[in-house]
Amino acid sequence: MRTYIKPFCFLFLFNFISIALAQVESNFIKLDNAFGGSIQFAEDDLGYMVFIGGSGIYKYNGYDFIRKPLSTIFGNDFTRDQNFILAKDRYKNLWISSFRGELMKVSTTGEKISFKQHIKKNDNYTQITSINPIEDNVWLGSAEGDLFKYTFKSDDIELVFTLPQIEDNKQTIQAIAFTNPKDLWVSTQKGKIYKYSTLDHSIEWFERLETRGQQNVFITNDPKGRLWIATELEGLYCYDPAKDILKQHDLKIDTKASKHHMFISIFCDSKGVIWAGTDGDGLYSIDTKSDKLTVFKHKENDKFS
Repeated sequence: MRTYIKPFCFLFLFNFISIALAQVESNFIKLDNAFGGSIQFAEDDLGYMVFIGGSGIYKYNGYDFIRKPLSTIFGNDFTRDQNFILAKDRYKNLWISSFRGELMKVSTTGEKISFKQHIKKNDNYTQITSINPIEDNVWLGSAEGDLFKYTFKSDDIELVFTLPQIEDNKQTIQAIAFTNPKDLWVSTQKGKIYKYSTLDHSIEWFERLETRGQQNVFITNDPKGRLWIATELEGLYCYDPAKDILKQHDLKIDTKASKHHMFISIFCDSKGVIWAGTDGDGLYSIDTKSDKLTVFKHKENDKFS
């Protein structure tokens, strides 16, 4: 899933918190290394944090950052790129995509396999904008509205569907989630959410949540099979497909500009805790067992906040 958080301290917190023993404010560690807002990260096969962005790929070993040039991943003919996506599958392979259509699988032994040609359409390279490994498949969403599926058994990628256009404009897939093995959900950068059935291969627009105009919508699923929805303009929601209930979970604000905080990412950790990042209004934490909400905010005089 795409997890851009600004500032970087909020971005790093997602994976740090998911492996910490306690999720309290005093456990937040600020790293001195500065990254841009578009930095991507994942945990490698040895448990080290890996970051990619700018001109390099970095590994944090608990003490320092070790940098390698991106040419070690994409080859010596690699030129400057951006908008990287980074994810780890169940076999601990790292998947990396980029704005210019790179799509690479890096194994735990360092073997690199490029799928750039596999998703090429009409002689044009395809930008992958969302990567979500689920069990024996890796689901890939593109800037053209295409959803691809990589299957480990066949070691191949196939096109599953293409989202409908809106006013002759293609929809970029922002995020991918599963609420159960047969129901796949995708959100877009045009404020839409769609549900796809892996059984009858039907696709339908999720009409329960009305969004205003073009905006990024981020989604993830929790252990209860619910869909969590973070929007830029409408706030934070939880949808329970089994009960067909849509509930709002963010704190309402009363300003002329908006009634909700602007959400720019969402993540569900290994303990089932939902983390939703905002643009300057704190980090939301929701215990899905009780739906208790906690908002962490930075304090200028507290370096651990």
